[in-house]
Amino acid sequence: MKYLFFITIAILAMSSCKDNCQTCTKTIGGVAGNETVEVREVCDENEAIDLEASSSGTTVWTCE
Repeated sequence: MKYLFFITIAILAMSSCKDNCQTCTKTIGGVAGNETVEVREVCDENEAIDLEASSSGTTVWTCE
């Protein structure tokens, strides 16, 4: 019975972490419009901030 309790707690802990994930999209813009180059699921807030901060010129990361 103790194992079932610990497994349940572990599953709840892992599923709650997934709620904090963001989808980050890298686009490159140009005359013809924006083209999506890469999409990542990021679960670390600092990594999402770093990606958005690394945007430059027509290459832009947006995280939602």
